Amino acid sequence: MSDWPTPKFVELPSIRIAVYEYGTPSRPPLLLLHGGLSTGLNWHDIATGLADEWFVLAPDSRGRGLSGHPEDGDYSTEAFVSDAKAVVGDYGISKLAIGGHSEGGANATAFAATYPDIVSSLLVLENAHDLNFAAMAASAPPNAIKVPIGTTFADWDEARRWQISHLPNVSIEAIDRRIHSRLVENDGAIAWREDLRIFPYKGAHPQTADDRLEPIKKVQCRTRFLLATSSNLVSDEAADTAVSNMPDASWTRIPNTGHNLHEDNLGDSLAAIRDFLAGDEALSL
Repeated sequence: MSDWPTPKFVELPSIRIAVYEYGTPSRPPLLLLHGGLSTGLNWHDIATGLADEWFVLAPDSRGRGLSGHPEDGDYSTEAFVSDAKAVVGDYGISKLAIGGHSEGGANATAFAATYPDIVSSLLVLENAHDLNFAAMAASAPPNAIKVPIGTTFADWDEARRWQISHLPNVSIEAIDRRIHSRLVENDGAIAWREDLRIFPYKGAHPQTADDRLEPIKKVQCRTRFLLATSSNLVSDEAADTAVSNMPDASWTRIPNTGHNLHEDNLGDSLAAIRDFLAGDEALSL
């Protein structure tokens, strides 16, 4: 059934992190961090398209996919960054490009701000500091099936119908990667793999636009924001403000895309990512 690689497991002192590898270690390293409602396999098509040029690492973040659930329930940005740094250390990487989608974009930005000597390029998809979540919710497909997080599905077909209703422009292969990496068959039902403590943790630790702007101000490397045309999560004004607080940053929108832009329009997203990464002189190919 699967068309994706078997992950490597990196054993950290307090948690196990699953990492999907694409390409060979002789290539320049690229770390890709997924969004809040996803796993490392969200990057599969992009990573496959870059594997001839880059050694791509796409981990499942803590509490998601095949990675472990922290005993203390810590789902702070600092915890995600610490995990990513430990994974990079496990591979012996001293310089890399990093990218992230949605929540992963915030985590990648925080990583670049925390470790400026390690990161040569930062790629941020569908994230910035001033985020209009209400506008993004309003742009959801009108026929999207509402399923509260934690609800089980009767079978894989029901789970697939739910996911397709939310992502009508995404390939069936990508849909199957999503549901099989986020869900698991358990006692005759299809249940969530992810730690359901993530969502109340995020609700109890909200961040303001000013909070999210602080790490952006600390990023020193070249940066590109890739934004969707119809999710409305990041306005032009917010994108302008973000790049004006960085020494070498720009932004662009990928046509015909919603929030999951690299799945909605793989061709243009991959071309934009490849074009940006090709300008990384520190990791010149």
